[in-house]
Amino acid sequence: MSLLKDKKRGGEEKCPHPKKSGLFSLTSSVHKSYHIGFVRRVMCNGTSEDSLFSVPLEHLCPPLQSVVQVNFFCDYEESKGNYLVDVDGNCMLDVYTQITSIPIGYNHPALTKVMTDPKNMGTFVNRPALGMMPPEQFFEKLVNGLMAVGPKGFSRVQTMACGSCSNENANKAIFIWYRVRAGPWISGVLLFFFQVPGCPDLTLLSFMGGFHGRTLGHCNALLFSQTCSLLTGPSPPFPQLRYPLDQFERENAQEEACCLEEAEDLIVKWNQKGRHVVGVVIEPIQAEGGDNHASFDFYRKLRGITKKHGCAFLVNEVQTGGGSTGKFWAHKHWGLDDPADIVSFSKKMLTGGYYQKDGFQPDKVVAGSMCGTFISTFLPYFLSLLLSSSLLSSSSSSPSLLSSFFSSSSGSSTRGLETTLRTCC
Repeated sequence: MSLLKDKKRGGEEKCPHPKKSGLFSLTSSVHKSYHIGFVRRVMCNGTSEDSLFSVPLEHLCPPLQSVVQVNFFCDYEESKGNYLVDVDGNCMLDVYTQITSIPIGYNHPALTKVMTDPKNMGTFVNRPALGMMPPEQFFEKLVNGLMAVGPKGFSRVQTMACGSCSNENANKAIFIWYRVRAGPWISGVLLFFFQVPGCPDLTLLSFMGGFHGRTLGHCNALLFSQTCSLLTGPSPPFPQLRYPLDQFERENAQEEACCLEEAEDLIVKWNQKGRHVVGVVIEPIQAEGGDNHASFDFYRKLRGITKKHGCAFLVNEVQTGGGSTGKFWAHKHWGLDDPADIVSFSKKMLTGGYYQKDGFQPDKVVAGSMCGTFISTFLPYFLSLLLSSSLLSSSSSSPSLLSSFFSSSSGSSTRGLETTLRTCC
């Protein structure tokens, strides 16, 4: 973030919110970055006096939680658009956007209106279990929301609560997909003890430096948290390109070729020792791992390797999805007709989940699935705002898509909802 102005230094005010000024009340328990309180000092002569003291807010947090990553405290009510205001009134241009989770800035009036609409309060207050008891308009909003901007070639979507559980449940879908293809499989209590046959020796390949969530099953993919990993698997190196790219074309091509060769070699070796690699997971850009890029050709060739060895291909678009790369989905830059089997999303999408091909939809109830609540209320309005602002080119896709989903039903709206459920979910 870049500080635009400090009131003590002067300068032109560029922030849409003026800085706070004036004396603070001594009766306030918290002011700016500090906790205000009084300390009574007793003198030698028996008299006493009260002195004002202040303690940085971060010093109050250790008894409650870790503060090692706290940078500063924010005034989100005063923040607006691309500008974040801290509790001291400093106004900053925010290029962090809450780990890429703010799609169109702070306190957008259109989204604020949606949040305060009494018609939407029931969704937030009642926390519906969307997988079992969704609200009446849920599937209509699902079609107008997520399916309206879904990647080409995907006809199903599963909502989730966050990015980590999106990837975690996408992993689950891959394992189930593989086991169903392999023949009868056993689930139930044996899964709890992580033993075969209920929990077979299957694994995923993820690249070094990748980040796919902090849940216990997937934290190995970051390769910074091996001590808490339950799911071990092969981890080839991700290409470390040299810049400027036009000056190191040969070296970078060799680097990518070596990484692809090692990835395929690991798939073969793990399969041979009975730990079958059933899927490959990768980010279009390694975000948390250090803003690491690879050429589009690298991803095209990796996709070819997954098809050659029968591995599902999970593209993690939790951080890159939503338009930040110039296309709504970063994997569209690869120019492939069949870029992935599953695409996960969250953050700027205002909900979590993943798109999947038909073959990855379980034909039976699987314990432990979750659904995100925001999608039932928030996302369709957000997408409508983008469409009306010409920020998305497919502005006519939502009505026609919705019509196609409900045209097959005649009479009862309930049958229409059931048709949508079977098609989307």
